[in-house]
Amino acid sequence: MSYDRPLSRRTVLTSAAGLALALAAPVTASAAATFGYTDDGTHYVVDTGAGLVFKVDHGNGDLSSFVYKGTEYQGYDGKNSHIESGLGTSTVTISTPATGVARLKPAIFPTTYPDTWSNSDTVIESADVFRKTDGTTRSKHFSNLRTIDYDYFGFSSSAASIWVVRSNKEKDSGGPFIRQLLRYGNESGAGLYEHLYYAEGQTEAERFGLHGPYVLAVTDGAAPASAVSGRDNTAWVDALGLTGWTVSSGRGRIVGNGLAGRDSSYPYVVGVSNAEAQYWGKADAGTGKYAVNGILPGTYTLTVYKGELAVHAQEMTITAGAVTTLHTITINGDPAADTAIWRIGDWNGTPAGFKNASLITYAHPSDSRAAAWTAGT
Repeated sequence: MSYDRPLSRRTVLTSAAGLALALAAPVTASAAATFGYTDDGTHYVVDTGAGLVFKVDHGNGDLSSFVYKGTEYQGYDGKNSHIESGLGTSTVTISTPATGVARLKPAIFPTTYPDTWSNSDTVIESADVFRKTDGTTRSKHFSNLRTIDYDYFGFSSSAASIWVVRSNKEKDSGGPFIRQLLRYGNESGAGLYEHLYYAEGQTEAERFGLHGPYVLAVTDGAAPASAVSGRDNTAWVDALGLTGWTVSSGRGRIVGNGLAGRDSSYPYVVGVSNAEAQYWGKADAGTGKYAVNGILPGTYTLTVYKGELAVHAQEMTITAGAVTTLHTITINGDPAADTAIWRIGDWNGTPAGFKNASLITYAHPSDSRAAAWTAGT
């Protein structure tokens, strides 16, 4: 992709990410037969050879059509699918064709999820929180998924499934537990997001550089192929020659022997971050061992989380192509270890334990599923 204007934040964030999206478009339930493209004068028309044909606009990089096995899926309220809310006027060239995050036609995918709703539902807040007739609530904000808990998301029907396989998030901000917009839908259409910087309730500064790559995958209903949906498998990305991408041999890895001082009733996560990148891995519930893979070289702060609460931090350095082995870390910052006259519950970095806490991430406070607040509570 080339642009008619100086490099901007949007250019930096999206140019290489869009290239990787298109390469993965032929990920389907069957192997691609013939992959190629033509130029109709206005669009590059890409045929994956596996039932998926999509069009990319010459003038702005929009994904203006994608047809899977004869069904057109692109189209929501007259809007195209695109990268980072649209690139605007651009000169688009093709080597590995570009696509973007999808806006989908209406009446194809179900609207029964917490982040989907009906046009007849009542708007109760900010024009995007809705109440159904049974008193339950829906919103595009109610995805209820932390970044660490998913590799892909999307919509499924009996005819096809459309998935977004998320990026490794190394240039995103917010750490492993941030929740972002992922999906929305109603009778008018549906949408899928891959946010490169969410900026709502953000807990740390924005990171710049290559955000991505991420994948738009169309299948017959199966999950995306593990070749592109596995977080530790970047071989397909390494082969693209993307500007700003560091291949596997230029990255390092952490292997930890364990965590001393854990509370076995909580999950633990180990993350490393600096101003340029972020990574994380889950600790084994039984042994406390952990691994964090695919880390760019540099000096990082290693943080241990109990639940979502940071309970330990130390500095460490990652070297390209090397495995850094850490001896058992003794957790030194858990407030549960402090002497107290009395306490209710325990600290874990979340509102768990409070009334209606389980609804916070996927329902409005007025939701009919919430237990009533009474005097003395």
